[in-house]
Amino acid sequence: MKEVEKIYRCIPFWSWNDELDEQGLVDQVEWMNDNGVGGFFMHARGGLKTEYLGEKWFSCIKACSEKAEELGMEAYAYDENGWPSGFVGGKLLDDIENHDRYLTYNIGAYDEKALVSYDMSGAALRRVTSPCENCLNVYQHYAASTADILNPEVVDKFIAMTHEEYKKRDTYNLKGFFTDEPQYYRWGTPYTKVLAPYFEKE
Repeated sequence: MKEVEKIYRCIPFWSWNDELDEQGLVDQVEWMNDNGVGGFFMHARGGLKTEYLGEKWFSCIKACSEKAEELGMEAYAYDENGWPSGFVGGKLLDDIENHDRYLTYNIGAYDEKALVSYDMSGAALRRVTSPCENCLNVYQHYAASTADILNPEVVDKFIAMTHEEYKKRDTYNLKGFFTDEPQYYRWGTPYTKVLAPYFEKE
């Protein structure tokens, strides 16, 4: 039977966890090639002990992508440590301003702690900054583990801390990146600080 061209073969997620060993990884690439795998996505997963995006990480990426090119395989990088893509394995979340945001509300007396309050007693909502008994109070919250991908500045930081770091280290043997499930806050009403200025401008 004619050998299937590698471009048509499977390219699985390859979970990287524990302490990475460069030669051990290269050996696995050769094993995959010997067993008909066409390529792989190098994917940081739970249990990883090697520093994500550290120098050893990048040396392993480079070694595996070079071995893939030598064997005619396709090497891709998964661009996050876990998922969803966008938080740089937690590094981007060191600054609360990069966190995803969401809104909740209640109706009652004016609350000075609210992001914004509206008097509901008239025919239309009226923004208020003083006591009111029939107020719609809107509150802003920060998500614990996701980044604000609705904010272009935060997305630029993610790209600078991931994709641009690969580019600096001459990992051009990579065919590309897998970006997984980028998402805004899904358990409440998504919000970003750039929304109000954008709305006023448009």
